[in-house]
Amino acid sequence: MLFWLEIATGFTGALTLVWLARVAARRFFDLPSVEPLTTAGTGLTEASVRYPKPARLEVLVLAAKLASKPLADALLEAKNRGARVEIIVDRTAVNDPDSVHSHLAEQNLTPMQSPTQRAVRGGMVLIDRRLLLTSDLGFTQKDEAEIGAGLVVTGYSQVMQAFHKHFEAVKAQIKIPGENKSTPQEKAA
Repeated sequence: MLFWLEIATGFTGALTLVWLARVAARRFFDLPSVEPLTTAGTGLTEASVRYPKPARLEVLVLAAKLASKPLADALLEAKNRGARVEIIVDRTAVNDPDSVHSHLAEQNLTPMQSPTQRAVRGGMVLIDRRLLLTSDLGFTQKDEAEIGAGLVVTGYSQVMQAFHKHFEAVKAQIKIPGENKSTPQEKAA
């Protein structure tokens, strides 16, 4: 009888060690996860404000519209903490009366315009190359009233790298006034 008690105690101890290893892994490593979001109430706005707050390195925003004041404030907070914040919006969103472009420009955070109209659909925010927040409607207060959905993706490094490459490709096509993007061969000629 004592033999079975020792086996049960050892087995319980092994399960405890497995549990502790999983707790440590969750604490120190980003485990892959996908969390669906809906815009019932202000779910998407709350998520888009909550996730950029702890950003330390960079926040990249690619959005069709940017008219959410809480998101703009969260981006400004991240910039003030030293994170690199870059925003690309669709050309059609620049003249939107509800946009927060002037609010961002006052704080020296001017959104860039996409190279072509309708080049950006919905909205995506990449935070520290570790978390991707997507929205099918963009980031506006009006869109919260409509039924929309989004995803919070963490831990899938291939997805993060693919979005970062896409963001840089769109950014490379943008012509900033006063900036000359000539190649070294053109300069030598």
